[in-house]
Amino acid sequence: MGISMENRLKSMHILSICVAILLSLIVVVVGAVMPSMDANTVVVWFPKDISKEQQLKMIQDVSALPVAEGVRPNIVLITSQDDGLVGRLYDNGVFLVMNPAPLQGCGLVPKNIGKLP
Repeated sequence: MGISMENRLKSMHILSICVAILLSLIVVVVGAVMPSMDANTVVVWFPKDISKEQQLKMIQDVSALPVAEGVRPNIVLITSQDDGLVGRLYDNGVFLVMNPAPLQGCGLVPKNIGKLP
């Protein structure tokens, strides 16, 4: 005794709804944490094998300044007065660049740094 065609169709319909919901959630989350290309204050995730000295050099190379360190040594909040910071960071080999606002609630960047520049 197998599964009827009607039950298979219902299962496929439910599965397609679940996939659509999951994709929608991914789009919302990515949209919330990814910075706009003209952002001047961002959270940078450096590769784990990069030293603090290398991180500071990479930050200086993109004309930025460190503002605060995150909960992990490879997470740093940085700021720059120059436009195009996000693109320069990726060009210089950072792992990930994110919008700092939603991450403060998660504890990934300090909440006590005052108003973000």
